[in-house]
Amino acid sequence: MTNSKIWNIESDALKSQPDFDLLLSQFDNTGTLILVSSLTDVRELLVELSLTFYEKRPTKVLLQKIKTIHTSLLSELSIDNQDVQSEIHDMFVEIDWLLEDDVQDSYEYIHDQIVSIGELVSSKILYYYCQSNGIKAKWLDGRDVIITDNQYTNVGIIEKETQSRIENQVKSILNQFDVIITQNSVGCSTENYNTTFDQKGKNTVLDIYNKYVQ
Repeated sequence: MTNSKIWNIESDALKSQPDFDLLLSQFDNTGTLILVSSLTDVRELLVELSLTFYEKRPTKVLLQKIKTIHTSLLSELSIDNQDVQSEIHDMFVEIDWLLEDDVQDSYEYIHDQIVSIGELVSSKILYYYCQSNGIKAKWLDGRDVIITDNQYTNVGIIEKETQSRIENQVKSILNQFDVIITQNSVGCSTENYNTTFDQKGKNTVLDIYNKYVQ
């Protein structure tokens, strides 16, 4: 596994098809782990959506704006695969379900359930674009690997469990695929709820992959 590489892709790096093409042109089939952020402006919109819901204000228009950003990108990338459309729809359903309920939880909890979806969707789009361009890729749900406490919006990694999952899951996938595409600030609490990291936490996710994948 000494030839594996880990790339951290920030939100402004994948704005349009030329950005995607530039990224794909840099792959060299040596086993790359790609950590993907939400698309440009999407994380901020999801944070706004979280606060809007928490304050019991209408959310329909804002949520539709977020969905449209992703469907427009799929159209630009000429990804008309029914699987990706279905999978992205299912990811947004997690938000739909939350917004249908009355506000009962803390803002921090709501934030992490909603904001995490942005990276799940953007990484899924990149995965399908890789596939459509003949790259042997694997999508990985970071919630299955990065295990955290439940201090929502300010979580810490539970390192022993996360180490075990990286060593048992990620390394074997890199032996089978050219690239693994996952998220750079999404995890799962021990209670099985979505968690997110702030900018400092993103570096923690990158660091722990660097520590146990190499």
